[in-house]
Amino acid sequence: MSDQSPHRIRGFLLVTMGVLFISPDSLLIRLADQPLEIQLFWRSLFQGIGLALFTGLRYQMNWWKQVRQVGRPGWVVMLGLICSSTCFVLAIQHAQVAHVLLLLNTTPVIAGLLSWLVLGEKINHSTWILIGISIVGSTLIVMDSAAMGESGSSAFGLFMALGAALATAINFLGARSRAPLDVTPVLVPACFLLSIGSGLLGGATLPPWENLRWLLLLGGVCLPMAYIGIQSGPRYISAPETSMIMLLESVVGILLAWLFLQELPGKLGVLGGGLVLSGLLTKAWWEWKQPFQ
Repeated sequence: MSDQSPHRIRGFLLVTMGVLFISPDSLLIRLADQPLEIQLFWRSLFQGIGLALFTGLRYQMNWWKQVRQVGRPGWVVMLGLICSSTCFVLAIQHAQVAHVLLLLNTTPVIAGLLSWLVLGEKINHSTWILIGISIVGSTLIVMDSAAMGESGSSAFGLFMALGAALATAINFLGARSRAPLDVTPVLVPACFLLSIGSGLLGGATLPPWENLRWLLLLGGVCLPMAYIGIQSGPRYISAPETSMIMLLESVVGILLAWLFLQELPGKLGVLGGGLVLSGLLTKAWWEWKQPFQ
């Protein structure tokens, strides 16, 4: 057993923890059952407090220095978080959970395209093939929603899901441009800015406890723990390994939606989502095997 094994195990555990904590996100949004501005106000407020406690304990007096070191890309990370959170909540409110989560699997593909356009990183043949597969898969998901009629997802909801994927990819792009620097502290002001903005739009309203408890669980526990795991894990394992574990999010999320909301995609949605998942898993597995060949 290699000396790196304990570190690899730690990486796998951290990313898996992050995925398991973020998977109930869509379910908790539905259970909270509040308007957009109220959802965003409490979700981002609790998330900001949770991340502030974690990063404050970690960096202590060097917290602000860590934020400043990120520089201009930090604004990109902040914008990505604010837009992705807004689009995701809107998507869950106007589309089936399964359709949203399956479309969010296109995030790595969009991130690859943005890295090519903005950072000048080369895209290999396998990535171009994956992009084509993702386009076909996403088209099938949209067709599935249309075929389901009124019980399916609205066009607006699907558009917001793609918007969330794009915004998340932009967030990743900003973080990648400052690698290996930890950009997690930058998420704290982003959360509070989103909370303030939502509050000014009427979100600073105290909902009943039976609704607020889900937002507290989501923003105060699930999202901070998810970001801690997903941000920290890749320091110990490779990007392909991280990508493979991240695919669990859509699987667990769809399972939770089926168990608690009785929502399932149609045949075209399963086929389209399966294409995207299979393509991502195959590419991640192939890249992971390269160093050992």
